[in-house]
Order: sequence, then C-alpha cells, then structure tokens
Amino acid sequence: MSIKQDERFTNAYITIASMMVVIYYCLLFLFKFHGFGLLVLSDSMAVLISFTATVCVIHNIKQSIGKEKYFWKFMMIAYSSYTLAEFFWFYKEVVLGVEVPFPSICDVFYLAHPIFVFIGMIFLVTKASLKGSTFQLLINIGIGISVLFVFSWDYIIYPALVMTDLSLLGVILSIAYPIGDLMIVLGVLLICLIQDTFVLKMPLLGGGFILMAAVDTIYMYQTNAGTYVTGGFLDPLWSAALLMSVFAGLKLNLSGIVGDGFKRKYGWFPEKLKGVTDTLVPSGALILMIVVMNHDNKSSVVMVGYIVATVLLIIRHQLSVTANKNLSTALSENVESLKKNESTQETRIERLKSLHTQTKNQASKDHLTQMFNRRHIDEMLAHMSSCSANGGNLFSILMVDIDHFKEVNDRYGHAIGDYALKTISAMIQEYVRGDEMVGRYGGDEFIVFLPGTGKQHARLIAERIRSNIEDREIIFDGGILRCTLSIGVAEWEFSNCCVEGVLKNADEALYQAKTNGRNQVAVYLNPSKF
Repeated sequence: MSIKQDERFTNAYITIASMMVVIYYCLLFLFKFHGFGLLVLSDSMAVLISFTATVCVIHNIKQSIGKEKYFWKFMMIAYSSYTLAEFFWFYKEVVLGVEVPFPSICDVFYLAHPIFVFIGMIFLVTKASLKGSTFQLLINIGIGISVLFVFSWDYIIYPALVMTDLSLLGVILSIAYPIGDLMIVLGVLLICLIQDTFVLKMPLLGGGFILMAAVDTIYMYQTNAGTYVTGGFLDPLWSAALLMSVFAGLKLNLSGIVGDGFKRKYGWFPEKLKGVTDTLVPSGALILMIVVMNHDNKSSVVMVGYIVATVLLIIRHQLSVTANKNLSTALSENVESLKKNESTQETRIERLKSLHTQTKNQASKDHLTQMFNRRHIDEMLAHMSSCSANGGNLFSILMVDIDHFKEVNDRYGHAIGDYALKTISAMIQEYVRGDEMVGRYGGDEFIVFLPGTGKQHARLIAERIRSNIEDREIIFDGGILRCTLSIGVAEWEFSNCCVEGVLKNADEALYQAKTNGRNQVAVYLNPSKF
C-alpha cells in the first residue's frame, strides 16, 4: 500500500470508527425504552465495532516491521477472540432470544482477550531497551498492582467467592476477569519502562487498555450486584477502548488531527506524560487504599495488600529523597565547577590583557633602549601634526645624533657601543618633561618631540641636553667613555603641516650642526622668511 493510500485508509478509519461510537451512544439514548430493539441495537453495534477494530489490527500488521509486527499479531488473536465473544453474545441474545448464561462460551473468548494482550505487551517490553530509572518505575508498578489487587479483591473477587448460587466454574471465571484486567494494567505499566521510539502511539495504546480494564471492573461489580443491563452506558465504552488501542498502530498525520503548533511544541507523545507513573501512581494508590480501608471488609488479604503498598510507598519515598539529595549535590558541584571555571576564565582574560599590553609595548618600543621605535614615532608625529593643524598649536622636533659613534664601536666593540646607546638614551630622558616624547630613530640617532614648544625654547632644551651629556661619564669595565651630541631643531609651521617636512627640516639642522664642528645645536631657519 502506498503512503497516500495508507493515509486515506487511516483518515477513513478514524472518521468511521469515531462516528460509530458517537452513533452508538445516540442510538442507545433514542431506543432506551424499546426493550428488544435496544438489545438488538446494542449487540449489533458491539459486533460491528469489534469487527472494525479487528480489520484495523490486520492493517497494522501489514504496515508494521520488526517487533511491532509480532506485537500486533498477538493483538490479532486477542481482538479476533473478543469479536467472536461479541458474535456469540449476539447469537444467543438476538438470534436465539435467550439470556446469555454465566458462565458460557462467550466468557472463554472474552478472557482470551486480556491474556493475549498481556503476552503481546510483555513481548514488546522484553524486546526493547529500558530507561535508566527502572527500579523506581518497578516500585511504582508494584504499588499500583498491589493496590488494584486489593481493590479488586474487596469489591469483585471476594463477593464472587461468597456467592452461593455460582458454580465452581462461575467462581473461577469471576476471579479470572479481574485477574485479566490486572494483567492488562500491569502490561501498560511495564510499557512505561520502554525507552525505544516506536511507531506505536503509547498514550493511545495504554489509554485504550486502561479504559478496557476499568469498564471490565465496573461490569463485574455491577454483575455481582445484579445491576448490569445490556444497552447501558458501559457497552459503547468497550467499543471505544478497542478502537483507541488500535489507533496506536496507525501512521497518523498529526497536522490533520492536531495543530502544527501543538505538534512542534509537544510532539505526539509529550515529555510530561513520561512521568505519569511518578505522579499518578502514588497519589492514586493512596486514594484507593483510603477507600478500601473504609470498606466493611477487613480481611487478611486486604491488610496484607495494604501493608505491601505502604512498604513500597515508603521505599519509593526514600528513593525520591535519595535522588533529590544526589541531584542537589550534583547541582552544588556544578555551581562550584562553574565558579571555578569563571574564575579561571577571568584569570585567563587578565593574562590575555597583560599579554596584549606587553605585545603592544614590544611592538612600539626599541628592544635595546626601551624607547619608542621609529614606527611608533612616525604614527605619533602624524597624529600630533594633524591635531596641531586643526588647532593651530606649535610643536618642535629635536633630531639628536651621537658624535663619532662609529669610532666607539670600532674601538670598544659593539657590546660597549650598545651599552653606551642605552646609557645616553636614559640620560636624554632625564632632561625631558612627561609630555615630551623621546624615541630611537635608528642607529645612533634619537628624536625628541616637544609639544607646545617653539623653536627658541626648543633650542634651550636641546642645549641643556647637549651640555649635560657632554659633562657625563659612561663607566664600563676597562675604561671611561665620554660622548657628545649634535642636535638639529625644527619647528612645525602651520603653513606646512606635513610631517615629512618637519623631519626634513630637523635633519637639515642636524647636518648643519655636524658641518659646523659637531657637539652643538643648530636651528632650522626657513629661507622664505628672510
């Protein structure tokens, strides 16, 4: 069958099956005072709907694969048996016109239904992987089954045992019905352990079987009390339970049944429903135990069931407390781990900032003298000349050269020469202010930037630097060294804001100082002003 044909079958089945249950109730309401007509109607609808459910099971077998196919084969036996029971019931009541006795052949086929349903669910569970919290789920199952057994004993099994008008077979069958329903409930609870993702829609499957067990329980209670009549409100519920269960095997088109928003938010099997046994089982068990203990029957079976359920509830509570403690401990450990990670991250960030600062300084500093290097000086001069051009502020440049420094390297070696460079650079920095910048411009040349300073004042600063260094001695292992400086001074002019022009003028002034005999200061004079 193609995908489109399968969808058409699914949509048609859902529509027809749902309408049949609705029509079933409507007809029962319309014919509730028509005696034999109501009997015919009720039995006919029961046979028709059970047959429809069986046909759908056949379809589920065809479209299923792997373990689900075997599961639906067990369901096929169960639903066929149920359909045969409904057919024999119809034959006796409608065709033969006699009241169906208890026990009868119908009961054999009715009882076969829960047996094969339970076998199918057990097969499904044993072939699937289980969830991590299996033990706690098993405790929940034990609570539910023990309480339901006590409830069934108190209201169904025990009254059947004390009935004097039932044969031994009747008593056995009266006990077998609630036992079969308990088997179905147990199977549904075991399905909660399944972790595998199936095509099966578990809420529909479990809901249908739970509804079937509930209706059977009410039926047995009414039978023991002598209040059950064919055509009552219970009859369509059996049919609805059958249809709901087989819905679970259909490949439903969710967008056609529920809104796309619901599908995106919850999917078909919402996560909230996975914890149903953790909430409904304990609370439901407590309610049922209260009901049973208030009943007149205080037999030993009831007391034993009550004790078992109570012990299981205590164990479950202790498991929950332990799980919460473990969760709290794990949460605290995670918080501490996050704090440590946060502290580590902050330390790493500080290290990166420090490394960035060091890298930035290394990129802008000369490695020998620790003065600003040529690249950084050029950037700063360009920036300051731009600011001066916009604001009209003055600044001057000193171009400084160590006289006859090549002879120092040749006579004492490069190690002493480097030492002399470092010492002289430190001396120059002693005679400048904090806002004045000193840098190594290359080789034995230095540059001093004097913001807000004209050429006349700059000459005085240059002369102070020159004269002080002339009087200083550079002491090293093996001797004493004296050095002199030649300095060229140039002033930035508003009419010529080009950095290259200022540097060229300072360099020309330095050349003039060297030409005039070295160890002196020369100021660049603009020829255009003379």
